[in-house]
Amino acid sequence: MLKDGEKNNSLTVVRYVGSMIGSKAAAFLVRCDCGVEFVTKGSRFRTGDVKSCGCRKHQPAANRTHNQSRGSITYKSWLEMRGRCTRPTSPRYARYGGRGITYCERWESFENFLADMGPRPSRDHSLDRRNNDGNYEAANCRWATDTEQGRNKGNTKLTEGLVQEIKGRFEHGENQRSIAKRLGLWQGSVSAVIRGRIWKDVGGPVAYPPRRWSTDVRQRFRAAS
Repeated sequence: MLKDGEKNNSLTVVRYVGSMIGSKAAAFLVRCDCGVEFVTKGSRFRTGDVKSCGCRKHQPAANRTHNQSRGSITYKSWLEMRGRCTRPTSPRYARYGGRGITYCERWESFENFLADMGPRPSRDHSLDRRNNDGNYEAANCRWATDTEQGRNKGNTKLTEGLVQEIKGRFEHGENQRSIAKRLGLWQGSVSAVIRGRIWKDVGGPVAYPPRRWSTDVRQRFRAAS
């Protein structure tokens, strides 16, 4: 027997109301998170066959957490963030977790990450840290396009954090022009870092990627952006 106040999905049990008409199945009055109340079988509530009054079917996909789970670009961005901060086998770990960049404890949960950041607007957007030497947390992050990131960091002076990011992005397959645009830097400065003319003591020598991007490299770059 279901208890008053018991919750499953978007529904909460209000009270037992007897049996369904024409059957012996226990019936319950339930309330949807949107406020609508209706009667349903207790068995359907318990198994999750009924999840809401029907409002979730008409709710915009961007507002439904389950539509932002595995396979979504938002979920992939979250996974990539975790990987480059915590997984030594990640191609970009040395430039992030390897130099102390991490993410806040709240973002261990994808649901919390989604609640703080909202869905990734498009594949042209990436998870941008306002302070390149800061951690991944709501106060320091936003979804931004390459142009927006470059505008935000216009006239930026090279720092150890930026040098690490330049080398990491280049090793991951991004070209110098794109890096310069993304970070709001002169392309000549990016080239000097990559060639080891300046800041060569930070992060070690650069490992040059293949001249032509393979499909695998393109996919890894897009997923990490």
